[in-house]
Amino acid sequence: MINNAKIIWIDDEHSSLEYISLKFEDAKIEYEGFEDAEQAIQYLKRNYDEIDALVIDGNFFLDNEDVDIDSTGKALLRVQDCLQELKHKKEIPHFVLSGQFNFRNRNAAIFQLKEIDKVFDKLDAKDLDELCLAIHDVVLTDTDRQILNKFKETFEVIQKVDKLKKHKNTLLTILKGIEANEIYYNEIRKVLETVFVTLASFAIIPEDFPNQQGWINGISKFFLKQHNDYKPKSEIIHPIIATTLRNVLQITQDGSHNEGTLKLRSDDYHKNNKTGFLYQSVCYAFLEILHYFITYIQNNQNKEINKRKWAKSTRYKK
Repeated sequence: MINNAKIIWIDDEHSSLEYISLKFEDAKIEYEGFEDAEQAIQYLKRNYDEIDALVIDGNFFLDNEDVDIDSTGKALLRVQDCLQELKHKKEIPHFVLSGQFNFRNRNAAIFQLKEIDKVFDKLDAKDLDELCLAIHDVVLTDTDRQILNKFKETFEVIQKVDKLKKHKNTLLTILKGIEANEIYYNEIRKVLETVFVTLASFAIIPEDFPNQQGWINGISKFFLKQHNDYKPKSEIIHPIIATTLRNVLQITQDGSHNEGTLKLRSDDYHKNNKTGFLYQSVCYAFLEILHYFITYIQNNQNKEINKRKWAKSTRYKK
């Protein structure tokens, strides 16, 4: 199965090169096209973590105000310099794709300034096939991209809640732990904390919950109608999610600490049982909770209606 790839394609003619666009589409290569170096660089700096590779024409505009194509190689060099600057964050390969005769024969001015291993010929169908394969080879060796592809729906759905957008890299770390057999319970709790803060902002749970001591564990008690101070008037979320949430919170709470009185001794268990299945089960339960609550938040944003679904408990002294 071929995984999707995402590239930046810089070519002053990209919008009219339909045969290359179709080739990318058939190869499941998504692209953002640019005619000039400046706009491509701005996009790359903002979205480098989503990009697998760059495909760059030999000659194109330096910026969107240029009326003449740069044939000196400066535009290409500017893009390469940007890739070098980003290298400490992510190493992104680039491929030169040109139909220019002097590029295909390596006589262009750029070859006097920069070593370029291979120039793919945009007029050669075989070269285009090789380029697509080269791009997918990058994806196959990129662990992050593998995770982003496998859990694509999850990374897309967190973009629907503003407060959760910041957790993309945290989520990536959590999921990489499945393959690496590494435990990231504290990171799971951080994401869930943001979910709960969002629930409180829409009064799906009491708005003052985030200010209470031990409030995170109190969330599952609330949904299970076991909270001392607040009671749902009727079922707010499905009992499967409420129970799963309680279990995930108990394990991640225990697993986030290695000192004190720990009922589950999660850290001890993981040290002596290396299958990784427990962490996997917690991760998948966490993902189910995440998807469920994001959908719930989207469908229940009226605070006044949400407040009617729960009430503060009345305590009577004996």
